[in-house]
Amino acid sequence: MSRKYIKSWSIYESLKSDIFKNIDNFIKPHIKQQNISGVNVGIFKNGETILKKSWGLANIEMDVKLQPDHIFEIASVTKQFTGAAIMNLVEKGKISLDDSITKWISVDTDGEKITIRNLLEHTSGLGFGLPGDTRLKNSITKNGKKIDLPWDDLNISLDDLLDKDTRHRMLKLSSGIKSDFKPGFEQSYSNFGYFLLGLIIEKASGKTYEDYIQQNIFDKAGMKSSYCGNYDGIVKNKVSGYVRKNIKGEGLSNDMILVKAESANLNVPFSAGCISSCLEDMNKWNQFIHGGKFLKEETYKEYIQVSQLSSGELTRYAKGLTITDWKGKKLFFHSGGITGFTSMSFYFPEEKISIVVLINTEGFGIPKFSKNFDTNQSSGLNFIIANYAANLLFDKEDSDFRFFGIEEVVFNGNYNDYKGLYKNSNIQPMTIEIINSNGLKMKFMGAKKSVPLYYVGDDSFSDGDSILKFKGKELHLNACGGYIKLKK
Repeated sequence: MSRKYIKSWSIYESLKSDIFKNIDNFIKPHIKQQNISGVNVGIFKNGETILKKSWGLANIEMDVKLQPDHIFEIASVTKQFTGAAIMNLVEKGKISLDDSITKWISVDTDGEKITIRNLLEHTSGLGFGLPGDTRLKNSITKNGKKIDLPWDDLNISLDDLLDKDTRHRMLKLSSGIKSDFKPGFEQSYSNFGYFLLGLIIEKASGKTYEDYIQQNIFDKAGMKSSYCGNYDGIVKNKVSGYVRKNIKGEGLSNDMILVKAESANLNVPFSAGCISSCLEDMNKWNQFIHGGKFLKEETYKEYIQVSQLSSGELTRYAKGLTITDWKGKKLFFHSGGITGFTSMSFYFPEEKISIVVLINTEGFGIPKFSKNFDTNQSSGLNFIIANYAANLLFDKEDSDFRFFGIEEVVFNGNYNDYKGLYKNSNIQPMTIEIINSNGLKMKFMGAKKSVPLYYVGDDSFSDGDSILKFKGKELHLNACGGYIKLKK
């Protein structure tokens, strides 16, 4: 039977077994090879269930099978909720998107005006990446001795560093980090920006972030299995997290095994990634936020409006959501990754279709373009499963790399006009080499192999995910969650 997409419910009824069979055949080998412990997949249309299935184990030690109602940490998918909560406060007249963040919190902005909008859209320039940022110098006293070292060099736990007043401690630690760029000039994904948004929610509402999300979103949306942050009690149906580890040292090999992940201190990511949820609750969330049940129409339009840089370029990130084209269809999505867990939420607004993938394992990715990681590019299984399910639903060919690819057009120019070495010294730093080798290719700094590009018009090329636009001596890399300008 053909899987042609038809805008009616009956076609999905007849497709359920076909979709399950294909996804089942795709996931089972990864469970058998112990690439992951378990995965839950939910597909919904207009809130109704097309597919809600589990594979693998919730707990390997106890041999507990995973169930569709089990709870996972969803990590950065939390940003959707934080962005919506901010917009809810805007709607109530409590805050303005154009407020300087220093109106609400005490944070060093290097003399620049950074707005709430900048934080939401990752255009603040605040690149502090929360604990783990190698640029961060941390001064503490341990056993009577002063320690001033990067986080990675500190042989002590986060609990030693972050006292009970975790949130304000984080603000203090961030004071040594300078901005990567002027607000609005570029876009660079910032967990710290979303951490600050949680503090603003608390200041403007008079409630803790956890209470605000619980009372205004979870309770109203009927999300009874979702919660924020650490919970000291017993959480029914909460799965264990695992990580792939190389038992013989660094790098990739056949010696990768699954080990129990350390429990993450969810007070650290806070409003950037502290929510735990399940398939059905994520379905309720999509119906709640995209079904006109939380924000008024005008506010919702602002919520899903992609950001515009000061120079006029449009990015592909709104306010907690990536907004992009998926094979001719509009797609809202966000991924998540934290110790022991990965997640993905796809939402097709025109078709009102949700695809939710929850995995209780981190550290497993499938290389793109190559059988190894020499290109420095890979895709997480959370993304690949969601993309695979979308291909089944819409009867699209499953490409190896053109996940968000714009249609290819005929190129009649000279590839040599674009080749060269392009650098951005602010972010990371990043270096991309553009090569003319039987067509245009790009090579990231440190990679051994190059990535193929194809032409999409207007001096722009794509690798299937990002769009690379050449503007004279500049290369603009427009990725999902980042817009970076590199100079030749």
